[in-house]
Amino acid sequence: MTKLVLGFLTGVPGIFMLFFTVDNYLGSMDDVEPAAGNMFLATTGVPGLILVLIGVALVRSYIKDTKKRVTADPGVKACPLCGALLEEGESVYCPRCWKMLPESDEG
Repeated sequence: MTKLVLGFLTGVPGIFMLFFTVDNYLGSMDDVEPAAGNMFLATTGVPGLILVLIGVALVRSYIKDTKKRVTADPGVKACPLCGALLEEGESVYCPRCWKMLPESDEG
């Protein structure tokens, strides 16, 4: 859960920094000095991009760990493709990814 929270706490400000960068870049390209737009890209765009990438990596890591935890528990039935929890008596299709589930050897 910590990875998910940290992922959003780093990703959301990074997205706002990217929006701020694009807005200021386009605004400063209309001015007399076009080098100012490039400075905005370097000073706020690159750190914003790094924050977004760190946030995405943390959220993806959380999702991957959650899938491993769910599919490793023998008492829980989960889709082997996407990790969605399955109820007893559901159809042969996964409710999340809509792929056909493999036949189980139980019974």
